[in-house]
Amino acid sequence: MVLTQILDQLENVTQNGKQYSARCPAHDDRKNSLSVTQEKDGKILLHCHAGCKTEEILSALGLTMQDLYPAREEARNGGRGKGGHEKGRVTDEYIYTDPSGTPVLKKVRLQYSDSKSFYWQHFTGSSWKTGRNGITPPLYNQNAMEKDNMIFLVEGEKDVKTVKQFGWTAVSLPDGAASRWREEYGPLFRGKEVYILPDNDSAGEQYARMLAEKLFGYADHVRILDLSEIWPDLPEKGDITDLCSRLGVDETIRAVAELCSRTPVWLPQSSPPRFLAKSAEEFGEDDTRFVWHPYIPVGDYSVLMAEGGAGKTMFCCGIAASLSRGELLPGDEVNTAPPPGNILFISAEDRGELLKKRLTASGANLARIRILDCMASEGLNFHEGIEDFRTLVLQARPCLVIIDPWHAFLGEKVDINRVNALRPVLQKLANIAKEAECGMILISHVNKRAQSENANNAATGSVDLINASRSAFRIIRCDEPGKKDMRIAVHTKSNYAREGRSVLYAITGGGGVKWAGFSDITRSVLEEAARYHKTPAELLIQREKDAEEENALANAVRELAVEGKIVNISYEEMRETYGDTIFGSGQPKKLLDKLANTIYVEGITITTGKNVKYKGKSVNGFSVTKQDPFETPDGSAA
Repeated sequence: MVLTQILDQLENVTQNGKQYSARCPAHDDRKNSLSVTQEKDGKILLHCHAGCKTEEILSALGLTMQDLYPAREEARNGGRGKGGHEKGRVTDEYIYTDPSGTPVLKKVRLQYSDSKSFYWQHFTGSSWKTGRNGITPPLYNQNAMEKDNMIFLVEGEKDVKTVKQFGWTAVSLPDGAASRWREEYGPLFRGKEVYILPDNDSAGEQYARMLAEKLFGYADHVRILDLSEIWPDLPEKGDITDLCSRLGVDETIRAVAELCSRTPVWLPQSSPPRFLAKSAEEFGEDDTRFVWHPYIPVGDYSVLMAEGGAGKTMFCCGIAASLSRGELLPGDEVNTAPPPGNILFISAEDRGELLKKRLTASGANLARIRILDCMASEGLNFHEGIEDFRTLVLQARPCLVIIDPWHAFLGEKVDINRVNALRPVLQKLANIAKEAECGMILISHVNKRAQSENANNAATGSVDLINASRSAFRIIRCDEPGKKDMRIAVHTKSNYAREGRSVLYAITGGGGVKWAGFSDITRSVLEEAARYHKTPAELLIQREKDAEEENALANAVRELAVEGKIVNISYEEMRETYGDTIFGSGQPKKLLDKLANTIYVEGITITTGKNVKYKGKSVNGFSVTKQDPFETPDGSAA
């Protein structure tokens, strides 16, 4: 083989005088590590500066040591090629195609009197030219993989043709046992049953192990078949083609199929399993602690939802200020005299100077608070860069991490609206909170679902953000009379304790927070207000009015009830006796049915849907009876 034929098979060839450099085909070479020179006698020298052996380089090119020397003189009884040297005989040609089936490369097999060699050609569209021309070969017979779930992975094209005789699908890497694995090969085997058929030598054994390691995690399962279990005297370098020549097609099919069924699935032995379930007995007792009971648990994340300008960042500054001073937060009856804690504040929206101003206005101990502001946090990513975030948290040793807003750090590759894309990221954040033994607040904007009947559907993105969280808040503007400048933090979810009271706070002139007690607006108030298209304050007023009307109706019924006697009364008489507002704006029957469910414990029974006599007419009404109060199982009155 001449120098130009070797150079044509190499990638990124450059020349400096009589010396050439190229990427070494025997390893994943990102720079030209291979030197190629030709001596005066025609011998070609190959040297890889990364340490690859000459035999490995030649194997990757489909060549032998013979190809590095000038063509030998042919035996006296043989034919002679040009110049009196032996001319190799073409015994086979293997066509490599692209996904559409168009030929791109051809590998030509030459047979000599006592050896073989290969060389590549590339298709120009009309003819074949020597060399790969920089083209990366696909797998041989790659196009056949789509239609079959059972794939045999062999060492060379000759074996692919043999296996095809059995009616099975086989593929091979382009350069035999010395082939380099390319990342684009892996996804082709996803979900496949792969059976590796190596040659019977040490190189084949190493090749099979390399393939199995690369396919682990892609293929459904991988098995390495040992043909010597079928033919104990299989020759050195023997392969599936040799076995077929000895046994014939039918017997080889039977023997290989039986070998497939009894060969165990290959598993990596050098590393422990990725996932290992433990016995329930191995786990300790649940000892959930809280940064702020019951609002912010340690070792997990909490979600804070609010519309723009509602004061969510200031609310978090108020929390940070109290924790940095070692003060109890409102409603916390579990933690006692907490020590001052560190806080890590990560923001994609605010500059550090503004956050410092707000923290100062809330009375924070600034030395306890670390800030990664909108300038410094650029590029932070919870998907590809989760280790950067983990390091940042562990170095800060915080009791609380605040991320504002959390979705700014998801990265462009994560779809916030897809559960299966979002959940792995959330799990990693929760695990970091566990490792750091801190609480974590993920600040979220609200979306168009904010006025839905489920208060936790307000957060931006998939509802799985809230579903996977252990605690959640909703910040709303206070519209109660006399409290228009205040905000309310409504506790809308709590997995580790009962939901806490809704916290009322005021925003001071300097952007600080002043705790102002508690509000009666709860999650149920938010959801009922949304259902009836009212503000929470309007709903509370309506509830108070409804309670007064229900109490007035209950007192009227108590007056009517006579022990041991059925008293019939019409709705009209009730209005004449107790006033037109006795039933409020509701329907009498519904109001009385509701009252009947609560007043029966007093021994009073209300029966609706009756026709009663009033002023000589049969009209709609109800009856009331009174008996001994309902007794509980222990004999006492309810």
